[in-house]
Amino acid sequence: MELCSKHLALATKPAILIGFMTLLSIIQVALAIFLIIGILLQNSTAGLGSALGGGTDDDFAQHTRRGAERALFYGTILLAVLFVFVSYTIVYLS
Repeated sequence: MELCSKHLALATKPAILIGFMTLLSIIQVALAIFLIIGILLQNSTAGLGSALGGGTDDDFAQHTRRGAERALFYGTILLAVLFVFVSYTIVYLS
């Protein structure tokens, strides 16, 4: 029985590295789920009309985030940065 290149690559890596990559994959899935939830929870004032160019001048006014909205905004940015970092780490180790 011949080993394909994927199985051969896994056979040559230490078991600790395989376990670490499995842990990183689980973390990546969890980060993806939390990132999706964080994006969906953010309040969007732009409707379909303004997306197609039918907005008014008030749509371009500055919006100040306060309290929980600000924490959610920065938390989403942090989750995105962590997701990219974990993704690059997985690619680098594979």
